[in-house]
Amino acid sequence: MSIGPRASRKKRRPGLIWPILFLSLISVGVAIALPSFLYVEKPPASRPDLIFRGEKQGFPVVIERGEAYVPFRFVKEKIDPNAFWDETGTVVVTTKDKVVKLKTDSLTAHVNQNPVDLKVPVVLENGEPYIPSSVLETLYPLSASYYPDEGVFIARPRDEVSLVGISDSEVVVRVSPSILARRTGVAPLGTEFHIHTVEGGWLRVDTNEGLVGWVSARDIARTEKRAPSYSPPKDYTPKPLGSRKIALVWEQVEKHNPDTSKIGDMPGLNVISPTWFRLGEK
Repeated sequence: MSIGPRASRKKRRPGLIWPILFLSLISVGVAIALPSFLYVEKPPASRPDLIFRGEKQGFPVVIERGEAYVPFRFVKEKIDPNAFWDETGTVVVTTKDKVVKLKTDSLTAHVNQNPVDLKVPVVLENGEPYIPSSVLETLYPLSASYYPDEGVFIARPRDEVSLVGISDSEVVVRVSPSILARRTGVAPLGTEFHIHTVEGGWLRVDTNEGLVGWVSARDIARTEKRAPSYSPPKDYTPKPLGSRKIALVWEQVEKHNPDTSKIGDMPGLNVISPTWFRLGEK
């Protein structure tokens, strides 16, 4: 019995495995690192993200006719839990010295029952009331800035101590605290960062140029605390009358209200009463 020649086996070329493995590793590395060089898509300028204390809120700002409108829900949840919205379309805000009523689509507000003209009214968006940002800054110790190029609207408290970091080089701002996260922008040398949160060597920040996100703490050259820029109004303490009586006269209006600023001094007179007034108990 003859045995024929055995079939020759193809020898594997171990030299090809390593280049393929190396190229695969490079491909995986590029896929992982690529997002860190990409930029996030910015929201439309007409519906910018609302940023408060460095965080994006769950509801955007509405921009109409060049005016920024802030959702009432943000005011209620983050600024003033006592703010009130009723079914008649009226926003009621009570501050230390004012009761303010804002009605939707009306250019007249009422402050302590006195009419005040507004440049823009309260508006409704999908049934949600939105307050003009200019009114918001008047009622509360807030600064509000709109950055159309970045698609953000930043509200910052003015009655709190703030922590500011300053860079001495270009700084990449990322969407989350990771070197692999996408970029929201690149801040130039000397940028001031308002620092809100510290997390594992990363800082949640926003800038006066509208950049919002996270930066590495190593990119901040120095930090400084800044005092509040808001001074609360002083309490009014009326002068005690003691046992003296209050002298009051009633203003009679026949044709039109007089200009009270032109009424001169009246020694011995304490109060000039308007034609109509209301007495209340405390």
